Amino acid sequence: MHMANFPFSVRHLAGLIIGALLWTGAAAQSAPPAGTAATPALMVQIKCKPGTADLWQAEFEKEIVPAIQEAIAKGDGFTKFTYYESVLPSQVDFILVYEAKSFGGLDVKRPFPHYAALYRRVGPARAAQILSEMGSWEADAKVTLVRVHAP
Repeated sequence: MHMANFPFSVRHLAGLIIGALLWTGAAAQSAPPAGTAATPALMVQIKCKPGTADLWQAEFEKEIVPAIQEAIAKGDGFTKFTYYESVLPSQVDFILVYEAKSFGGLDVKRPFPHYAALYRRVGPARAAQILSEMGSWEADAKVTLVRVHAP
C-alpha cells in the first residue's frame, strides 16, 4: 500500500491514538469513583476585612448557625451544613457548604431558607441588623455551585 492514499502519516496517526488514550485516562481519573453519591451544594467562601474575622464568626455561630439548623430540621431546602475556618486566612477566612436536595430550589425566587428562619426567630428589624453588620465585616463573598462526593 502506498502512503499517499492516507490523509495522515503514521507518526500523525500514532500521535492521535496516544492523545486519545491520554484523554480517556484523564477523563476516567476526573470522574467520581464508582459507588459515590453526588449531592448538590452551595459553597460560600468568605474573606473578612482585616481584624473582623473573629467578630464575623462569633455572630455567625450565635445567630446564623441556629437558623441554618432550623431550616435543615424543617426540611426547607438544605439537608446538611458544614463550615470550615481557614488556617491560611490570606486566602479566605471561612468556607460554608450548604448541601441541598437539588439545585431546583435555586429556580424559585425567595430568601435563602436560613434567612427566612432568622427573620422568624429574631424578627425582621434584628435580622436585617445582623445581616448588615456581618456584611460590613466581609471584604468578599464568592458563591459556587458544587457537587459533594461522599463514598
